[in-house]
Amino acid sequence: MIKAKDIMSQRVIAATPEMPVSAVANLLLRRHITGVPVVDKHRTPLGVISQTDLVRRSRAPETEKIPAFYRKDDRIIVAPAVKSADDVPVGQIMTAKVLSAEAATPVSELARFMLRLGIHRVMITAHGRLVGIVTSTDMMRVIAKDHKRRGAKRSNRKSI
Repeated sequence: MIKAKDIMSQRVIAATPEMPVSAVANLLLRRHITGVPVVDKHRTPLGVISQTDLVRRSRAPETEKIPAFYRKDDRIIVAPAVKSADDVPVGQIMTAKVLSAEAATPVSELARFMLRLGIHRVMITAHGRLVGIVTSTDMMRVIAKDHKRRGAKRSNRKSI
């Protein structure tokens, strides 16, 4: 049985609640990721900040749908709807819900949890501290490996 510890990323990129929103936007764009955990100095998870949180914050009137941050000529541009983004700390706009699991949690349970809640990342904790993260991309890797393994078994069968 595959467990969270078998597929989690241990080198977790995280933000702190004091980090400016513009720095997190830059981090997400640079690393090609959609969100990061927000942790305190002891690596205790406090929440998560995602592209969705950034876009939600950037909304001006409902008729305007502009992104909070975007890349232009290798620079990060702050949209006009976001005033003084450098001064807005992540802690003010993060999703303060911590969705976590232990490293020994079976991947099948994680998948059901993620699907039921419609989330793309689960923090893996030990003794209340962040030790890893499992994302929907990690889940796709498990599915792809399983599919490839099953295909190899089928092709090894001999027909009569």
